Amino acid sequence: QQINIPPLRNFSIKVIVGVRIKEVFNDAKHKGFSYETLIGHVETGISIFSIEEHEEHCMFTIETYSKPSMFLL
Repeated sequence: QQINIPPLRNFSIKVIVGVRIKEVFNDAKHKGFSYETLIGHVETGISIFSIEEHEEHCMFTIETYSKPSMFLL
C-alpha cells in the first residue's frame, strides 16, 4: 500500500507499507475482499471492499476500522 504524507498529490512523501489479503468473498450477490495491515504499517486495522447486487442497482461499500500503530501518530 502506498501512503502520501501529507495527502497532497504534488507535495508529499510516499511511504510503502505492507498489507495482507485477509478474506475474499464471492457469493452470488456479494463479492469483495478485505485486507489487514502488517507490522510496520502506520495504522493497525482492516479494510473491507464489497459490491452487493440488488434488484435494480449495485452498491459498493468500503468499511475501514483502524487506529494509529504508534504513540506519536
